[in-house]
Amino acid sequence: MNKDGSGISCSGSSVYKRYFSYSLGKLKFVLQRGTTHSRRARVAVLVPSKNLIVDTIAHGVQETLAGVRDVDYQITTFNAQGSLEVMRSQVIDIMHQRYDLVVTVGSSCSIVAKQVTSYQRCDIPIVFCAVDYTVSQDLVESEACSGNHLTGVTGGLTKHALQASLLCELQENLKRALIPFSRCNPGGVMARCSQEAEGALLERGVEPIKLSLCDSDDVMGAIEDRIAHCQAVIIFRDVFVLKHLDRLIRLCNRNKVALVTSDWYSVGQGAAMGFAASDYVTGVAAAQKVREIIEAGKRPSQIPITTPNYNYHMLLNYDAIREQGFQMNHQALSELKAAGIV
Repeated sequence: MNKDGSGISCSGSSVYKRYFSYSLGKLKFVLQRGTTHSRRARVAVLVPSKNLIVDTIAHGVQETLAGVRDVDYQITTFNAQGSLEVMRSQVIDIMHQRYDLVVTVGSSCSIVAKQVTSYQRCDIPIVFCAVDYTVSQDLVESEACSGNHLTGVTGGLTKHALQASLLCELQENLKRALIPFSRCNPGGVMARCSQEAEGALLERGVEPIKLSLCDSDDVMGAIEDRIAHCQAVIIFRDVFVLKHLDRLIRLCNRNKVALVTSDWYSVGQGAAMGFAASDYVTGVAAAQKVREIIEAGKRPSQIPITTPNYNYHMLLNYDAIREQGFQMNHQALSELKAAGIV
């Protein structure tokens, strides 16, 4: 990150610096809070799978709660390993083990947790985070008042249209862009993301090639069949697609196609660029709602759904840009840097 915080650009590993500094912060919190607490609270954190996006959000939750002096927050992470069946089973385990509260990361975890707890008539408080379209996904009645045992933090509607528009500005030879996404995501969130990107590409005269995928598909085979004649691949914060990230990066390198993501961590692993905001902020905001429930005694329905103050930036990996044959519009790049976007 630039010293003034105005933007980010890297050639790979620097994207991890802030991520690994979190563990030092956690140690500081533990030393500060001492060893005596007036009470204890057991919190389950349900994640769809392990990746740097999810891990950073979870770190934000854990480290914020670790700094609380009066409550000993005992946090257990449940990893669904990308399986909805495992996710449902873990929600049942959380209920049976009588956790005080559950934090759910992402749409799939949040939807499944609400479905299972509602069916079992269990009113365990749920604090969701990194979730958009909360009303249309039937998570809450409104963002002012959930009307149920949920509250949470939105993902700020990750700006997929702007992501696609920035790509069009920066890539001179862009004529076609492949958009692979999971159609099996609960609530159809990834399909909506693809529509936003598609609209922005069409406005710029770029042909979008949407590729709807499901668990049973040969994901990499389907992408490889369609990547010819494309100059870019756009992916979202889609756990189903991200689990193939290493192979996708190699495929893009081999075919000289730019990989564009909605997170920063993939850029450190070899994507050409990523447009995103800090995931740690999401975890911190979710932890504050946990505290309102556990420490202040509020019901989730009394706590409005909120959106943190996300600060979006484009992160560039110049090594990957060269490897993937990205033809940079240097005038546009200079203007975006001056605006603090890159």
